[in-house]
Amino acid sequence: MKNIKLYLFLSATILLLTGCSTVPYTQTEQTEHARTENGRLYQELAPGCVTAEEYNYLTGIWDSGQDSLALQIPLCKATSHLLNQTKRNSFTVVGLDGNEETEAESEKDEKPPKDHELHTYVGYTLCYRESYEQSEWVAYSLTRSQLEHKVTGRTNDFRADTLISTGSATPADYKGSGFDRGHLAPAADMAWSLKSAHDSFLMSNMSPQAPSFNRVIWKLLEEAVRNWAQQYGTIYVVTGPVLEKESNEYQSIGESEVAVPEYFYKALLVFIPVYAESNSSPYAISSANEKEIEAYRVQCAAFIVPNKGSGKDIYKFICSVDLAEERTGLDFFANLPDEVENLAESECGEIFLEP
Repeated sequence: MKNIKLYLFLSATILLLTGCSTVPYTQTEQTEHARTENGRLYQELAPGCVTAEEYNYLTGIWDSGQDSLALQIPLCKATSHLLNQTKRNSFTVVGLDGNEETEAESEKDEKPPKDHELHTYVGYTLCYRESYEQSEWVAYSLTRSQLEHKVTGRTNDFRADTLISTGSATPADYKGSGFDRGHLAPAADMAWSLKSAHDSFLMSNMSPQAPSFNRVIWKLLEEAVRNWAQQYGTIYVVTGPVLEKESNEYQSIGESEVAVPEYFYKALLVFIPVYAESNSSPYAISSANEKEIEAYRVQCAAFIVPNKGSGKDIYKFICSVDLAEERTGLDFFANLPDEVENLAESECGEIFLEP
């Protein structure tokens, strides 16, 4: 029996990424490379930490155009299909009989998933679910620099998203419904450019939210996210409605029958720099004293909040990312090394706990 041979040719470009490049390693190899390139064994790292090189790889994917998803993009049916197609298009597989598979054979069972439509805008990416007439997730990173360079206020130009192939919800769907056109990626997080601010008012970025929820507890949580971005430099955010039932099991509004979610979530990730110490563990946490950053501690948390008014503070709704994944069916921050992801997502990072 002849061995299966793999012929590597040009790496495919993923729609969610800008630019393109040929990657010398598979994603797994890149992770291992990043862990050992700086001359240290991975085992020396404190639990829940990534090396400085690994951090540079994880946070640089978006700009470098490598064959992987940006850190903030969750795995769902649409993104998993996209990655599978990229992997398939990067290789020609020779069958056991020595004959190349036909294009039809290699593409079977690889049709794009229905009811999952990916789009990238200035500042954020989303996956739109036609059956619910809203996005199941919106993902973006928010930096201190963006917050400090606000160029516009709210544009309030709510409008249908013409990029959605099946047609998005419209402002008319919400009129007289008693529900707010609630932002998923907040307008205040997108105020760093005119285009990102305008894009944030597309109806694909809206979900029906009770006014007592949208204007109070959700607003407080959005403000907390901005505070964490300001304090730690960058925060990675995935947010959306918890769509854990069939669309026809939810209350709906408007001619488009927009489902009214019962809960909303945010999954968050922050990297905390770890500095070398000459007289103790090389990964002890210290102040930014002229010390070289040698690793980063990964901090994660999620919030799941009912779509109704609440007199509680936001910290009453904190939970692990693992729990948010169970509720949403999504895989958050999947680019993290497995052992780091498993630890960070199993607990609530201390920086997100109530002061």
